[in-house]
Amino acid sequence: MAVEKTDISRDLINHPGETIADVLEARNMNKSELAVRTGFSPAFIDCVIAGRADISSEFAAALEYALEIPKSFWLNLQAKYEAEILEYEKATIISDDYDKISKLEWQDELILLKSRLDLAEKERLAGTPGYSLEEVRNKLMDKFKNADEGH
Repeated sequence: MAVEKTDISRDLINHPGETIADVLEARNMNKSELAVRTGFSPAFIDCVIAGRADISSEFAAALEYALEIPKSFWLNLQAKYEAEILEYEKATIISDDYDKISKLEWQDELILLKSRLDLAEKERLAGTPGYSLEEVRNKLMDKFKNADEGH
């Protein structure tokens, strides 16, 4: 199963609070003044700006009043952020699952080669033809080498 790994970085996903901080800076407004204008506590404003709280529709309406930036802008920004986080988490889960599956497939193949080696050893001891002991050993050693290089 081929899975395309994405290079999404969590650091590149910006919480809407960062935009609020940028607007405040551009307008020379501090967080306390925004708290007064919105009617939300300074602690809540700090949480939003730090990315620990999201923008609700109520807060978006308050931002529209306080900053004269439409409520729809803030809600769309929040929705975009949530969609990007979801995509990042989905890609991370798929990538982790792919790595686990690849490791399991490798382990299954290694177990099969080991059992062939055991069978070849038994056949050699019994004097019956079957798997070449040297061939199975070489495959097994190649697997170990590839595992060390790739994992």
